[in-house]
Amino acid sequence: MDSSCPINFEYQITVIKEHPDIRVGPLSGDIAALQTTCINIEYCPRSYTTAECEIQVRTTEFASEPKLIRIVGNAAPGKDQKVTRVNVAEVEQEPEDELHGTQTKTLLMNKRQKLESLHRKSKSS
Repeated sequence: MDSSCPINFEYQITVIKEHPDIRVGPLSGDIAALQTTCINIEYCPRSYTTAECEIQVRTTEFASEPKLIRIVGNAAPGKDQKVTRVNVAEVEQEPEDELHGTQTKTLLMNKRQKLESLHRKSKSS
């Protein structure tokens, strides 16, 4: 999370919908003034299914609204694992949900496509 304010704020992450293959942390902490604070999202698939997790991020920043973020991952288990860092600010924004009046952000991680791309690059080298 990037801060463009000269004041520190606290954040709190609540896991709304858990999945055993997805871990998020730390769940609370400080957002340092004018700096970037990293939140780790770890996806370790144990089966050939799609994993989905929803988290809510709240900050103590004045007039801030809670943000609902949906994390989705799919991959073949047992493949080489690569660490991918994603800036939450770059996550795809979905249209407003008409029923709940909230906005969700979707983080799509398709590990198979990333591995295939890396494999193609290594073969061409």
